[in-house]
Amino acid sequence: MKFYIDFKDLPFESSFNQVIYAENGYDAETNDYIRKNYKALCRAFKSCGYEFCYLPLMAQQLASKPIADYYAPYNDGFIEVTVGSELLLNYMIRPENRARIESSLLYWDLDCRQANREDSFVQYRGYTFKELIALYRNPSDIAWAIIEDMFRPQSKNCDDADSDIRFRVGDKDVASESDIDIETAMLLSELRATIDKLYQKGVARFILEQMIDLPVKLSRVLITSDYRIFLCDYNNMEIKMTPLVKAVYLLFLNHPEGIVFKCLPDYYDELLGIYRRLKRTGITSRTKQSIQDITDPLSNSINEKCARINALFITKFDERLARNYIIQGKRGEPKRIMLPEDLIIRADLEEKKGGRNRIIEEVMHFQKISSRMENMETLSEDDDII
Repeated sequence: MKFYIDFKDLPFESSFNQVIYAENGYDAETNDYIRKNYKALCRAFKSCGYEFCYLPLMAQQLASKPIADYYAPYNDGFIEVTVGSELLLNYMIRPENRARIESSLLYWDLDCRQANREDSFVQYRGYTFKELIALYRNPSDIAWAIIEDMFRPQSKNCDDADSDIRFRVGDKDVASESDIDIETAMLLSELRATIDKLYQKGVARFILEQMIDLPVKLSRVLITSDYRIFLCDYNNMEIKMTPLVKAVYLLFLNHPEGIVFKCLPDYYDELLGIYRRLKRTGITSRTKQSIQDITDPLSNSINEKCARINALFITKFDERLARNYIIQGKRGEPKRIMLPEDLIIRADLEEKKGGRNRIIEEVMHFQKISSRMENMETLSEDDDII
């Protein structure tokens, strides 16, 4: 049986590529099938570009170390949580219909998602899982049946759904795409394939938030005397940049008030000086031209360098944290790094002045520890991005 459900006040932002198992009361037969075929179901939906969400096992999946390190690099581990398959049904607009919900798969109705409706109406379509199992015992066939139904043209529009069981998502604050540089967005999109396994959305993000027993913590940034970048409170994580990209990052660290791109020509000498300290082998005419391009408001070079900087942080940890470390700002306004100044430790500047403060002494051991790390990569002349 096909049906539609509306939800309100969901504790997470829905993700269009998630297919979620939901039930009102424990269905032993269906749960037994899912547990026996769980990996096969996940693979089948993944091959179609979708994520199969079985909430009782999702917490175990999310507790793996790569996801933990990416989502919360400041946390030593996750707390144990129990999430049942009835979670979503607690937010039905018409709870009187809850008893009618059998064990089902819920997914976005694409026709309704694309419709221009009031208060961000998003309609989910559902199929009872027992019917799917009876028709398609093979997990791959079940996945393809759902995907085909998603993209099958509907004879009715969203307003004419033939069921009074409804699933509604309330208003959400969504960042305007106009606030993001087009060049940055394009480069970041190329990296999505790399971080897709770690960047959790929808109900997965909600579960992760329940598993973190600490408030969000921002890390101090240490710029060492030899210009390496460490996040002291994220397990001494090092952010490696090529010299030219790093010079741009240090330039923005030098100016917490921000820099308006149209004023970049005023920063040519400063950027050249930073780069000269990073590249002790000397400055070539090609390098000078590259810095000239970066400080030319009519060139795309500064956008490319900022995009690379932003991508380096977002591939290391979750975007909700990374936004504090990247270079950002609305078009026409100063671009800046939002991290509070008291979390930025500039050993490079202290060395230049000929002294160190107490905080510098406290964290300088990170440089010594990291220097002994195995397989440490170094940047050479050929590493730079001109």
